[in-house]
Order: sequence, then C-alpha cells, then structure tokens
Amino acid sequence: MSADLACGAASPMRKVKEADVRGSDQMAGLHKAGTARMTATRRRELVPDDRAPAQARRFVAGVVGARHPRLDDAILLTSELVTNSVEHSRSRRMGVAITVIVTLSGQALRVCVIDAGSATWGNHEESDTLMEAGRGLRLVARLARNWGRYPLQSAPEGRVVWFELAQPESR
Repeated sequence: MSADLACGAASPMRKVKEADVRGSDQMAGLHKAGTARMTATRRRELVPDDRAPAQARRFVAGVVGARHPRLDDAILLTSELVTNSVEHSRSRRMGVAITVIVTLSGQALRVCVIDAGSATWGNHEESDTLMEAGRGLRLVARLARNWGRYPLQSAPEGRVVWFELAQPESR
C-alpha cells in the first residue's frame, strides 16, 4: 500500500473554491472480520485561508466526540498542522485545498493534513523556544505517540503531515 493510501489521499490535489467544500465529508466504516474493532475515517477539504484552522478544530471535535480522552490534544495538534499549511505551504497561493483526514480505531486516533507543499520542510528541532513561531511541530513531537511527514506520491509537489495519538489505557 502506498504512503498516500495510509492517510486516504489516493486522489491528487485539486484547486478548490469555498462552494466546493460544502458537504464534502465522507464516512467509511471498516470492520475487520473476526474482531470487534471498528475503524472510521472522515475527510474534509478546507479552503486555504485564515478560517481553515478553526474549521479543522470544529471538524475534529465533531468526528472525535466530546467524550474522547484525547480530544484536546487532537484539536491542538490539528490546529497547529493546518495553521502551518495555511501559513507555509503553497496551498493558499495556488488555491489548492488543505485536506484533513481523521481516522479513529479502538487503539489510536490518527490525523493527516495534506497540502500543496512548500520549498522547505522545516525542522521542529531547530525552533527557538522563545520565538513566537516555530513551536507547532515541537508540540506534535511531544504529544503524539508517532508522527511524520512525506511527499504526496500522487502529486509530488504536495505533502502529508500526520500524527497519531494512543488511547489512554483503562485503569
């Protein structure tokens, strides 16, 4: 399976207008035979403007649900990644949608943010802790069980940044 499919990004990036994103949610419940685990994936395309981080926060909250133990972390990290996409990727300039994909399973919550990429990848280890900017990926590295970034195979100029939050263990 290609890396793009791990985040559900099988189709190439496309230009979008605000009218294009209304009703663009897709829900796919996948049941693994012989197990009681359910995986649900939802996807939302966002217009790459200053409203996108707030829209992404509301989308994640709606998918994950108010009772999820990692909701606050999921909202914070999604907001950081979408803000990075709006501010640093080519998505805004090119008018290419930012796509947020949320996957829930019994053991983890994964969020992928897909954008039009940028000339540089940035480095979370080089950001100065006293600077106003540059702490988003540091937060992701600190709070997520796992995270990564890679070029979008179906559109090499694009990029996927993702994180995974483990479900807290029951006590």
